[in-house]
Amino acid sequence: MASLADTLRLYRSLSKHPTILTGKILDNGQLEVMLSEGLGQYIDVYTKNQIIFENGKRIADILVNVMDSHTSKTLKRTH
Repeated sequence: MASLADTLRLYRSLSKHPTILTGKILDNGQLEVMLSEGLGQYIDVYTKNQIIFENGKRIADILVNVMDSHTSKTLKRTH
């Protein structure tokens, strides 16, 4: 099974932008993982949904947990 990094490396040359995968925390707290504009047309549905978006969401979830933990520790120190 290919890793997210390996998969993105395969499609890097087709991307119009240097950033090929981004994540965004929405106002409702949910995470949105997006491919570089136009890149999705080159990637099959399975790879896009199962490898890129699922793994990208897992990574984003971990980052949010780290940010929340850091925020919590910072708040405890200031009170």
